[in-house]
Amino acid sequence: MYSTKKTAQQHSGLNAVNRVSRLDVRQRILMKSALIHSLPVLLLSCVATAMMPDSMKIGLKEWTAWDQKKKIEFLASCRRDDGSLVHLPPLATAKKLTLRKDEFATLLKNIDALYKDKENTHLTIYGAVAVEVMKLRQCTQDEVAKKLKMEQTRIAWGF
Repeated sequence: MYSTKKTAQQHSGLNAVNRVSRLDVRQRILMKSALIHSLPVLLLSCVATAMMPDSMKIGLKEWTAWDQKKKIEFLASCRRDDGSLVHLPPLATAKKLTLRKDEFATLLKNIDALYKDKENTHLTIYGAVAVEVMKLRQCTQDEVAKKLKMEQTRIAWGF
């Protein structure tokens, strides 16, 4: 009888090991599948980042290094003669976004404030300009939040 109990315990232990092994195999297959599906996205982000002009990668590091005059020059380069924005990343609004010269000082303060939030430290300046111009043009909070999230995500993925 003792040997039967021991055999039963060993058998139940083996079943538990087999169940764990099967779970491990399933988990490994799922992980490999997820990795295989994420590789093209990672490769695409690397290619997109490599192809992105350096001017589109300008961010907080450059912004904080610039003096007031350089920042204003940059903002002036972001607009066409009609005031519409140049290099405009994808938008979350149907409104036409324009930037007037008399708004530069306000925009500078707003961009500085935007960059103080740790979640926004990786935004490009073009993305920060677009978000702050949307606020100036009184786009809805949902539109601004969507655009901000797009910019945060775009930078996180390297686009």
